[in-house]
Amino acid sequence: MTQQRENSSKRLPAVILLGAVAVAIAVADQLIKLWAENTLPRGETVPVIGEAVQWLYVLNPGAAFSFLSGHTWVFTLFAVVVAVVLIVQLWRVRSRLWALSYGMLLGGTLGNLYDRLLREPGFAIGHVVDYIYTPWLLSAVYNLADIAIVGSVILIVLLVLFGLRPDGTRYKRERAADPEAEAEDADAAEEAEDAEDAAADPAADPAAAEAAGSTRPKTAERSARG
Repeated sequence: MTQQRENSSKRLPAVILLGAVAVAIAVADQLIKLWAENTLPRGETVPVIGEAVQWLYVLNPGAAFSFLSGHTWVFTLFAVVVAVVLIVQLWRVRSRLWALSYGMLLGGTLGNLYDRLLREPGFAIGHVVDYIYTPWLLSAVYNLADIAIVGSVILIVLLVLFGLRPDGTRYKRERAADPEAEAEDADAAEEAEDAEDAAADPAADPAAAEAAGSTRPKTAERSARG
């Protein structure tokens, strides 16, 4: 009962954080897209920080960062699957860092999924509104949802590398054993066991018993000298 209460106390803040981040990113992305549609000239760059960061309003039929245009329905289906999987995993998350990464991924996915489902030219083949252009970094145009998706993937990779699980526990790291040392230890243990068996039953293996017996006086002699 205590364990269940502890799990619930960790799960609720993580779920709230995940949902809040997802909603914030999806809503912010759509608001910026609405502003871009009503303010920016289509296909023309507008400097923000010189030429390093520019506004560029374009409609993207492809994936994130304008990749693979012309396959909109494939990415729509993939986005739906990702969103469903994240929602299913929602109640299993207890780590706030994992909640943050899942929230970023879900928010970015929903932001672009809205465009694909409800924008022109039609349902499930809608074009995504992109508006950020950084020619020194990428030749493609992207949006806030794309940034959230890429950022979430980077964070997830880091969490896995540092051994943190979505439930808040850590992976146990075991040191790799030396195969040669293991083989030598196994052989030594087997020889010692054979010697003990032979010493206990001389009739079974006289030679081994004699060898085992001959080692005892030497051991005693070494102890006496020591």
